[in-house]
Amino acid sequence: MQTKDAKYSPEEEALLRKRAAFQEKIEKVMGKIKWDTHTPESMQEKYAELALMRELKEKDASHLADDAHFAALMPHGALVRRKGTAGSESFVWRVYDAAVLLWPATQQAVRLWVPDESATSLIWQCVFDLKDWEELPTYYRSPLTNFLQDLGARHTYGKECL
Repeated sequence: MQTKDAKYSPEEEALLRKRAAFQEKIEKVMGKIKWDTHTPESMQEKYAELALMRELKEKDASHLADDAHFAALMPHGALVRRKGTAGSESFVWRVYDAAVLLWPATQQAVRLWVPDESATSLIWQCVFDLKDWEELPTYYRSPLTNFLQDLGARHTYGKECL
């Protein structure tokens, strides 16, 4: 039995140094990484802020800047549309503090919505009031269900409205 004062043998000291070096490498990989430049995630946050600034300038409505935080409250992954605007249905793809990234949706059948694969770009949308938006109630639908329903005529992975 060794005490705290006992010295380690050279082999044990080499093993401890090797273990410490390995732990340091693991910390570099598993620990919080400090990037010297922007990551794709931080750049999207900047694009959301840029979209907000553009909309505020276009509307000449700098007084709405305080209400931009409502974008962070949009439901991620939900099918939403601006109230009273048919044809503006979109999936909330990403949620940021300043804006949301929307993927336009297409209706493939009654109560069946999927992301529009022909969309050439996603939409940066600023949300200044949640009362202007409505979430359409949906549930995920299995592609197998679609396949069995129409015998393979359509391959979808969408959401069905309730």
